[in-house]
Amino acid sequence: YKVSLYRRAIWAIYWDESPRESQVVRGTWFVKEDNFLKPYSEIEAESIENLYQKSVRSLHEKVEVFVMLKDRNWKVTMRLPTWAEKDAIYKRNLNQPIRVIGNDELVMKEVFGGNFFQSLSENILMARKDVMRMYGPYSCPEEEEAEGSRLLPVDKVLFLIHGIGEALWSRSTTSVSSLRDGVDKMESNILKLRLEESKKSDRKPNGRVMVLPVFWYNKVQNEDLSLQKDLNAVTLKTVPFLRKTCNGVALDVLFYSTPKFLTSIVEETCLSMNRSWKILKSWCPHLKDDSVAIIGHSLGSVIGFDLLQGQSREPEGKCSFYLGDAFDTNIQVPRLDFWPKLYISCGSPLGMFLATREDKKSADFCLPTCTHYLNVFHPFDPIAFRMEPCFDRRLANLEPEIVPHVGGDLAITNINRFGKSLSGQLNKLKRWNIQLQGQGICEPRMVEMEEETTEEDLIKISQGVAVNKGGRVDFQMQDGAFITANQYLGALSSHSCYLFDEDFALLTMSFLFFGEEME
Repeated sequence: YKVSLYRRAIWAIYWDESPRESQVVRGTWFVKEDNFLKPYSEIEAESIENLYQKSVRSLHEKVEVFVMLKDRNWKVTMRLPTWAEKDAIYKRNLNQPIRVIGNDELVMKEVFGGNFFQSLSENILMARKDVMRMYGPYSCPEEEEAEGSRLLPVDKVLFLIHGIGEALWSRSTTSVSSLRDGVDKMESNILKLRLEESKKSDRKPNGRVMVLPVFWYNKVQNEDLSLQKDLNAVTLKTVPFLRKTCNGVALDVLFYSTPKFLTSIVEETCLSMNRSWKILKSWCPHLKDDSVAIIGHSLGSVIGFDLLQGQSREPEGKCSFYLGDAFDTNIQVPRLDFWPKLYISCGSPLGMFLATREDKKSADFCLPTCTHYLNVFHPFDPIAFRMEPCFDRRLANLEPEIVPHVGGDLAITNINRFGKSLSGQLNKLKRWNIQLQGQGICEPRMVEMEEETTEEDLIKISQGVAVNKGGRVDFQMQDGAFITANQYLGALSSHSCYLFDEDFALLTMSFLFFGEEME
């Protein structure tokens, strides 16, 4: 973002967005919540500061002084410390919220106020929050470490391509998480994991990962387009909320299924990434192509795959891809200004798209500019499909790789692994038949039945798939016991979980930093 201190506003640099007013605050007074300092608004901070300056004189006549905050449900109180509190701060060196004005000391708290909570606020059992006057350095080590790491130079870049329905999710009136929410959470998760890794290795990170959103929905979901006006004209007026949701979500898939809009959407996606890359390079000229990765979520994974499979390594080469036997046509795509090293699809219907296009990929297929490709899915995601069988149908019998869980695998995953191992042993026994021969005493003889493809054979077949340099392509997220027992409940949230999940962030880091910091 770029910031205007005069207007107290911020603007997005890498995507189109109206200036957000009142997002910049001159922080002088803070309340401490969960080891982080949250600034009061400048109007409230001025009221607290006035109380602070007058409190020394006022507290000679009163036990406690306070000022009501704007919402009237909270108040900031100031009082003199007790002898016990003084003893704790001086003799036991505890971090008590005592501030000094000259030779006088104060205890400052934010407590419930207003009419309903007036009596409750005097209850010593009620939760109260420390209030801090910050005309000096921070005193929150956790926040300082995290915020300090955000100021490190950019060493890796992640582009996130949104999926269906983003025109609706990006509106302020909806409660569904948008791509920008996912970008913020993904960046925070990666930062958290890098800090934890640096503590284990006693080596601080020398850079940070910048996560940038890629928007394409304006090409089809724009009220000013003639197409949208035609759709609005033929849309029935009954159940308007449901119809608007269907038009905003399902129509994205229908648009992308036609070559005309497919081309338009892919072009917008490429231009958006090239524009962001150009701006980023002006700030960080040291960045190289191998520091870039692309993640496509939902329909965005199909868009990213089509764009990348159409790239050419030849400077003057033609950028295009074959749409499949069902369409029997080539689609022209623009050229990316960089060559990403990694592409990840998550919650992806790409396998279904390739099947309906009759686009059969061989085991030798690979993305021209990417050395690694992963397909990540939640087991109960109704939109997600596998990709390994697209390169060799026999791989449908090979279980997907399990995404490692931060802090160790979940118990339900270990139970499932044991069950699959036991099932595999039983299947081996079924391949033998006991045949009784002779008369009197039966002599059993083991006769091998029809030969089947073993798991070892399937693994060797998967190693022949070139799109991830012989590594596994399909990765399955782990799920808890409750979700496993309630699969339909899990399906409601599983499609939107990826960008907010630490396990997904860890998997992305392991390939993004492959051969560098992460094992």
